[in-house]
Amino acid sequence: MATEISKLSSYADTLVQLKPMEHDKLYLYEKITANKKIIVSSFEELPTSSNTKKSVVLLNGNLNHSYDIHDLMLNIKSRVNRFSRLVIVLYNPYFAWTHSLLKKIGLKKDPLPTTYLTRTDLKNILDLSEYEIVQTKCIGVFPWNLFGLGKIINLILEKLPFIKWFSQVYLITARPIIADQTRRSLSIVVPARNEYGNIRDIMERLIDLKLENKTEVIFVEGNSTDDTWEEILKIAEEFKDSYSIQTFQQQGKGKGDAVRLGFEKSKGELFTILDADLSMPPELLPQFINTFHYGHADFINGTRLVYPMEGQAMRPLNWLGNIFFAKLLSWILEVPLGDSL
Repeated sequence: MATEISKLSSYADTLVQLKPMEHDKLYLYEKITANKKIIVSSFEELPTSSNTKKSVVLLNGNLNHSYDIHDLMLNIKSRVNRFSRLVIVLYNPYFAWTHSLLKKIGLKKDPLPTTYLTRTDLKNILDLSEYEIVQTKCIGVFPWNLFGLGKIINLILEKLPFIKWFSQVYLITARPIIADQTRRSLSIVVPARNEYGNIRDIMERLIDLKLENKTEVIFVEGNSTDDTWEEILKIAEEFKDSYSIQTFQQQGKGKGDAVRLGFEKSKGELFTILDADLSMPPELLPQFINTFHYGHADFINGTRLVYPMEGQAMRPLNWLGNIFFAKLLSWILEVPLGDSL
């Protein structure tokens, strides 16, 4: 469990364990890897986050000993920002009887949980408190160590549909839904290979959008065999008074390399990719920007597979590969994705 939490906390500025239970020996807290770790005993002690600082708030069993989870969530939300994450350790309600049995036979010394929630119960409470569940991990389907074999068995069982829900604990990551008070600057990266005919169209349509926030457009040309690079340079000069425009030629190959180069050179607070083949119309960019601005998501992955695309923007083989990798990544990451390429 500590390993799973560390995957998140290692990218945060601070890990905060809020109000540890009296019986909590802090074993989990001590095993978590984080840049900075603190323990607080009240909401007032939660560090008030700036607009960009990232914190992870750990609730280890708190919800199973709370009589007002909604109020608990609201108190936390008043002290964190949109980039904070809640990590909730929640006992599986369908094994409540095991806690009572272990208590009766003297194998459990800790106080019995007072509150058991199903995943549906928790989702409803978090919805009312304006949180979104980002990820749910099932921990400990196989409760015995067996000289280390238990870890291997759990690695398999915790991934299996239906079987994984028999785990002892749910590890739930949630994020607060908080709207931005100000608009953030935007970097639009346009990877382009053999897209000479689309470059002018892209810039003209971006200008028509009249994006409110500070916007830069970054063209990354990738070993084209037509006049794409020459057209990019021409357009950059012609439209330099409309947006800040950067132009680069990638040394590597592939869209991934082009995107990484654009990301490295970007200056905006928000980063978006606009494919030069126009498989995603530029006119839809404001929907992505507003979705972020209103706090509905921090990472927004659109799908091109719902509406008809312009021309032959995605070939049949690419379409099939996209669906396959979207399903594969959804299973691996345990996050539903509709478009992966």
